[in-house]
Amino acid sequence: HQLAASTHELAVKVANNVRIAWLEGKARILLAWDYYLLNKFVEMLTVLDGATEVLKDHDDSTWQAEIWDFKGLALLGLERLDAAEEATQKAHQLAIEH
Repeated sequence: HQLAASTHELAVKVANNVRIAWLEGKARILLAWDYYLLNKFVEMLTVLDGATEVLKDHDDSTWQAEIWDFKGLALLGLERLDAAEEATQKAHQLAIEH
């Protein structure tokens, strides 16, 4: 899992350097999953916040739902149950609407 995380960290840096926001956003989503598998829940939330920021002008409801779903997983890992429930409800609502 660490090798995947290193690869996705590099993808985030490259996409940022060449200013491809949608690619950086997707790389951040994938990196967040790597962090989940490594039990790095705080880092996961930070990366997902960055994904939200770089994707703010990219209208992809699937990616937005993934972000909220992964935030829910990170919050569960941090035992923040109320916040996790709220995040997963947002992910579910996005999935239903789109």
